[in-house]
Amino acid sequence: MKNENAPFTSRHSTFFIPKMDCPSEENLIRMALGDVPEIQSLTFDLSKRQLHAIHQHDPQSVLKRLQSLNLGAELVESHPMTSEYAASPRNNVEDADEARTLYLLLAINGAMFFLELALGLFAQSTGLIADSLI
Repeated sequence: MKNENAPFTSRHSTFFIPKMDCPSEENLIRMALGDVPEIQSLTFDLSKRQLHAIHQHDPQSVLKRLQSLNLGAELVESHPMTSEYAASPRNNVEDADEARTLYLLLAINGAMFFLELALGLFAQSTGLIADSLI
């Protein structure tokens, strides 16, 4: 049986931070935890005032850093990472949705480029041609 507090086990910890309500607190937390090599990733949910951290070692060391910021940080839960959690389908769905949106925007941008370039050439407008390149 594995020890859940093994020194190099990756863990997923959720922290509730009641005074974190805007990107400035997020940046403050990123700076406070930025020099901790054991932290692999930080995910912020400002609407729920939660921080999800993937890290090694004890979550109390992360909590101690967060509490020093006086934002009211509390540890909600912490558990060892599993391969199932790391490859969560929810994350894959969110990534696919984001990729689809970016491809759509790229296609729209490309279509506008060609349309504006064609109209600029047809109208012999260097301004329209230049604008298509921006």
